[in-house]
Amino acid sequence: MNEMAGEGSSDSRCPICLERIRNVSYLNPCFHGFCFVCIQEWSERKAECPLCKGMYAFCASYCMLK
Repeated sequence: MNEMAGEGSSDSRCPICLERIRNVSYLNPCFHGFCFVCIQEWSERKAECPLCKGMYAFCASYCMLK
């Protein structure tokens, strides 16, 4: 497995900021992944996935503890 907790794969890009995903967060039920900060800011405006436009109930985030 080449992924660390809280990180996407080395080529995973956040669809919102287009940077490498940091502190990956997945939406439920579509499970699209985003940077935690990006989807947090997005959710203040809309409770819909930026990719599929589906409504989501919650966001699951995986943060790596140092």
